[in-house]
Amino acid sequence: MADLEDVRRWGRIVLGAALRPLLYPIGGLAFGIAMVAHVLINRRRNRRRYRKLARTLGIDQGRILSWTYTQDAAPPRPKLQVASLRAGRWQDVLGDLTERAQRARYRIPALDLLADRPPLGLSFRSAEQERLPSITVSVYSYGETIQPHDVVVPEGKTGLHISLG
Repeated sequence: MADLEDVRRWGRIVLGAALRPLLYPIGGLAFGIAMVAHVLINRRRNRRRYRKLARTLGIDQGRILSWTYTQDAAPPRPKLQVASLRAGRWQDVLGDLTERAQRARYRIPALDLLADRPPLGLSFRSAEQERLPSITVSVYSYGETIQPHDVVVPEGKTGLHISLG
């Protein structure tokens, strides 16, 4: 009886030794496929999350000049950049945007809506527990050029360049 057990044990050892070189590449391939699937699912989830946040903030309003979503692979840092033209004075457009951002739980810096020139590079941050992406807004009034798109803001409109991420 002991001889049969020894034969089975040696058979498993030999079979394991023969199959081991095949298992490493298969395991590596399976791991690679799982990682690619994880990145693609994460990218899709982040894109949906950013699109929903853009709607909440009203970023998708007006005439959209560009809508660019990018995400680095590792670590995944999504970024949405939107350039648009909206009807109205820059003070009203910025006031609407800050009101929506405040409702979405962003901290709003002190704004000078009585200034002659609209702000460039204005940043909104969320509370740490909210985990919302930061918002950077540049506002352009009539006659100014929206950077980096080289579009001149027409009369009666306000230009926005908004970056989430």
